[in-house]
Amino acid sequence: VFEEYEALRLSLHTSGPLMLWLEENHPEYIERLKLLVAASRIEIIGGPFYEPILPMLPSRDRIGQIRAYTDHLNNLFNTKVQGMWMPERVWESALTKDIARAGMEFTLLDDFHFKAAGWQQNDLYGGYLTEEDGSLLQVFPGSERLRYLLPFADPQDTIEFAREVAE
Repeated sequence: VFEEYEALRLSLHTSGPLMLWLEENHPEYIERLKLLVAASRIEIIGGPFYEPILPMLPSRDRIGQIRAYTDHLNNLFNTKVQGMWMPERVWESALTKDIARAGMEFTLLDDFHFKAAGWQQNDLYGGYLTEEDGSLLQVFPGSERLRYLLPFADPQDTIEFAREVAE
């Protein structure tokens, strides 16, 4: 469906294990993605290769997981992965340094983390910088509402939500 709408641009995250499975079992899907990446229609979002809960790993393993998947995606799609998904949306500020050291420029965080810190809904549309021990990382709040609209609601509900946010 997406391919028909040439003006649309998306960011796409696929877990490492699923990506490996797709490469082996559906190479035609990977080839279609390659064309969309080459046309700047899809930005590939990385993350740690095996989707571990990052705070549970030592620093070197966090960095290794992120770099391994970044290298894999860069080679597979002939691109430069700049951002990552946070597995299970688990966050603590001490991750900032390792994520930046792994070469990531940004990550997506649950809007819950921002709201828990006292941010209002109107402040959750845009990117922000966080810092740990001199390492900078841009963070983008995700949307819990959108996370549930996309897979479960009527497409028109998602379109209406996007219009509300744009206003």
